[in-house]
Amino acid sequence: MMFRVEWSSPLRLALLALMLVLTACATRPITDDAEQAPKPPRMEERVEQEEPTVEAPPTSDLALNQLLMEARRNLAAEKWQAATVNAERGLRIDRREPELYLVLAKAYVGLSEPQRALEFVRQGLRYASNERSPVTEDLRRLQAMLQGN
Repeated sequence: MMFRVEWSSPLRLALLALMLVLTACATRPITDDAEQAPKPPRMEERVEQEEPTVEAPPTSDLALNQLLMEARRNLAAEKWQAATVNAERGLRIDRREPELYLVLAKAYVGLSEPQRALEFVRQGLRYASNERSPVTEDLRRLQAMLQGN
């Protein structure tokens, strides 16, 4: 048994209308995109439009700077646990930042955990590159205090 469609019927008109609608939805309107789209500037124009570069702060990661500042505030407020949380988050960004180890060491001194503080002092000294920096000097003083010298 074969299904026969009579093309003069309303079904034919409905299928034709559906095809036209689907075809119209599937294509973009025909326009001259080359005239409407803005042209990219030539290389000479790009050089003139660039803004001057701004030098990054010593620690270039803004998130790390914010965590370090927050950790310092927590130390000053004697919020030892909060200071450790901030410093540990900072270490996830930059494991080689000696000041984060100094913050952790001071916080653990405040939490009455001198052995843990000494571990962080040693790690901080391992990453301290400048012998005369304030951070290195603070780490050395804290190490001497914790070792009882």
